[in-house]
Amino acid sequence: MKESRQPRFPMEICDRTFELVEDHLAALNHTGPIGLSCDNTKIFSSLRLFWDKEKRAYFLIGRVGGPYPVADPDSVRQVISDRKIRKATKVSH
Repeated sequence: MKESRQPRFPMEICDRTFELVEDHLAALNHTGPIGLSCDNTKIFSSLRLFWDKEKRAYFLIGRVGGPYPVADPDSVRQVISDRKIRKATKVSH
């Protein structure tokens, strides 16, 4: 229950991501080494709509180029067809 009240990690690696990791590790009393890495993991290409509570906005995720802001859930189909959004096929960052 406590974890569900914790702030969510951002959709991309940024300063806020590191702040939240630091808070997590402090809560666990972890003082050992940590590492950040990425790989070429293949993913199922799909687009999903995500509500970012902090930014109070919807984002289309799963595309090449990172999260894309969407005005409202009803406009997703229009955004996909107008912007020629390509689905991502692997994790990048």
